[in-house]
Amino acid sequence: MSPAAEEPIQIASGDGWLSACYYRPAGPAAAACVICDPLFEERKSAQRPLVELARRLRDAGVGTVRFDYRGCGDSSGDLEAATAHDWLADIAAAAGLARQAFNAAPLTLVGVRLGATLLLKWAARHPEAALAILWEPVVSPGEYLRHELRRKLMKEMLTFGGSRSSRDALMEELERGGEVDFDGYGVTAALYRSLLEIELRPDDRPRLGDTLLIHLSPVERVADSLSGLGRHLESAGNTVTLRALRHQPFWNQIGYTDCTALLDETMAWVGTRIQVPPSPPAT
Repeated sequence: MSPAAEEPIQIASGDGWLSACYYRPAGPAAAACVICDPLFEERKSAQRPLVELARRLRDAGVGTVRFDYRGCGDSSGDLEAATAHDWLADIAAAAGLARQAFNAAPLTLVGVRLGATLLLKWAARHPEAALAILWEPVVSPGEYLRHELRRKLMKEMLTFGGSRSSRDALMEELERGGEVDFDGYGVTAALYRSLLEIELRPDDRPRLGDTLLIHLSPVERVADSLSGLGRHLESAGNTVTLRALRHQPFWNQIGYTDCTALLDETMAWVGTRIQVPPSPPAT
């Protein structure tokens, strides 16, 4: 791998900047890809498989950009001041730069968990994508937040022998305008409300083009919620490939999770849809 194949960059977005990385193919890019990471603690566990995916895409001729949202990772700003609407603007900034950096190649979008949810909401307003890859998107952000609160209370039970609050009390605190700690991440009332607002409405029609939707579970059966999402995307004019893969939920695992099967499935689908342009002849 040449040193230039992975290049750290900063992307201007709103009143701040995003910490990001280019993954440059050796020849002309067949597509320009943006990867939208998950959020909070899931982001940490997803780092390795998403780096591996970016490198595989690069090796397949797809110019790729990975980035941290404002208030997350190494990007500017504080999480306590961020909302999901800021992160939608961050996706727009990353997509614009990817298209510019890779010679206006067709846009491919990759989203994982809440990153996929943000991607879907953005694509409902910006019909720019030719391809999309969605790994286990969060269909209901409200249910996701309630689940995270349950996990928080379970950890308190294990750590302190009892929880210091109830889920209802935490939800009421957010509704009143307070702030709740999610495993060290301060979720404000504004962020909480904005996450509820990114749930797809019946009149949201994301335009993603050819779409791979993957559900990971202990059994190879697609969850009803994702089947419903697949039908919604098809009704919006997208071609959807829906896969159920027996796989560990890597986004909530501590330590390394082997994601080879997931990466192989994804790249096999990509390989049937992206034709790598030939490199210019040597002079």
